[in-house]
Amino acid sequence: MSEIDPHTLEGHLSKLVEDCESLTIVFGVQNACTMYPPYIVGRDFIAGSDHTDHAKARPLVAPLNSIQQIICHPTKS
Repeated sequence: MSEIDPHTLEGHLSKLVEDCESLTIVFGVQNACTMYPPYIVGRDFIAGSDHTDHAKARPLVAPLNSIQQIICHPTKS
């Protein structure tokens, strides 16, 4: 697997979500979802799961061009 360039949006987002317990992805005024790890950051999307229990989890994919805000909830130490 190739290294992600930290100077790109993909690299910046990968570093940002590295230690996040969950993410709140905001799409609009009343449209948001909570995403849980493992996260995959692509060139034009971010993906994760909709549940912390892997047996119940379904994949979530959010295209970056439709995201208005990403709120990171860091892992509690």
